[in-house]
Amino acid sequence: EGYAVLPMAIELDTLVAIRVNPTRDAIMLRNVDENKFGDLTFPTDPDQEVDLRNHTWGNYVIAAYKGVFDHLRANDYSVPETRGLDIMVDGRVPTGSGLSSSAALVCSSALAIMAALGVPRLKKGEVAEFTAKAEQYVGVMSGGMDQAISVMGAMGEAQLIEFNPVRASPVLLPPSCFFIVANSLKVSEKAVAGVAHYNVRVVECRIA
Repeated sequence: EGYAVLPMAIELDTLVAIRVNPTRDAIMLRNVDENKFGDLTFPTDPDQEVDLRNHTWGNYVIAAYKGVFDHLRANDYSVPETRGLDIMVDGRVPTGSGLSSSAALVCSSALAIMAALGVPRLKKGEVAEFTAKAEQYVGVMSGGMDQAISVMGAMGEAQLIEFNPVRASPVLLPPSCFFIVANSLKVSEKAVAGVAHYNVRVVECRIA
């Protein structure tokens, strides 16, 4: 709703390995957990549509890819040529657990894609801003908290995140305090069955 939030980073992470592959004009996606997340291939066109009817884990990577080009174009940055990319993903954030696994994938993918294409390093606030918009390509009208803390999080600190524009102020956590994150193992995939409920709730909260 645009109000300030106070999230903090956790130890779980998502890792993205990437390389330019000049032998093919495609984005090849693989996941270390290949039994759960199969191999996928996408075109290199940054204007491609995200297939919302056939939701896959790769949609988040393509959302990040589109978001990189959207941001560069909209802000008069030099836009790199599209190139074939080989991408391998690994992660320890349980999916559908409410711990921002989708934001972790979008943000890490965006950073990897920018590095592979030679995009100059951007400010963290910029990355948080455009990855929040990019994740909406998967059909979920999410806010910017998850992306902001994924990009701006630091050990031993919470972050007071404010919006319009996104900015973060560190809030030191007391060394004697411990925060326990418990996983109920109840999966909520908001980009699949929950998208209608999630998006309706966003509208209801804004009206309220």
